[in-house]
Amino acid sequence: MITLLGRLRRSLIQTNKSKTYILYAIGEIGLVVIGILIALQINNWNEERKARISELNALIELREEFKDNKERLLLLHNWKKEVVLLWRDFMDIVSDFTLPESERAITRPTNGARQYRVSNSALNGILNSDRFENIENDSLKYFLTQWVTEHNLYDEVQQRHTYFVENALKGYEFGRRIQTSQSHSGTEYVNPFLKHYTQQEIIDLYSAAYDDLAYQNMLFMNVMWLDIAITRGETLLDKIERIIQLTNLEIESKQD
Repeated sequence: MITLLGRLRRSLIQTNKSKTYILYAIGEIGLVVIGILIALQINNWNEERKARISELNALIELREEFKDNKERLLLLHNWKKEVVLLWRDFMDIVSDFTLPESERAITRPTNGARQYRVSNSALNGILNSDRFENIENDSLKYFLTQWVTEHNLYDEVQQRHTYFVENALKGYEFGRRIQTSQSHSGTEYVNPFLKHYTQQEIIDLYSAAYDDLAYQNMLFMNVMWLDIAITRGETLLDKIERIIQLTNLEIESKQD
């Protein structure tokens, strides 16, 4: 094609057809411009395609991150629900003063102050880039911007519960009764000083603790903290599920 145009140009010059040559030159320039515009358009299409693929991959990564967050939170949430049931049974026994002291002298369940750590790397990558503005679903945008606040509310409950356990509940227990074992913490090691106490002395220590108003209130407050954590956990799980659903819709729209 280029060779043909070159021959035509030389032919026009040699035959001294100036007007025709000028028109030809304009046409040739036009073809070059059109070629450049086509190349630019193709390049733009490629860049847009790469951007769409990048956005799609970011959304898929976001969805997987929230799925993982949901799975880990659900495990902790269900565990706390089991723990609070143990606590309710425990409270029913130690608050029943008609029972013999030997039946009330039981060890409390684990405090349940285990904490949940969330992953936000994929979310932060979207929030801190142009990808966030390219999200078409306004509801998804809203839930993503509110996620950190929602999680912080849950995390605050976890931290306050942990602080209560470490600074109030355990502090009271360490000074008023013999510690038997820590089997609920993953070790079967038994306190060697336990052998110096008779069974009746251990019963008396437990009885004195459960009859103390301050300790009764601490036990009650631990159940309350577990209840609050479970309520907040339900809310957080609902938010996660909503984000996953909306992210799925956004992924589907970008795959069409």
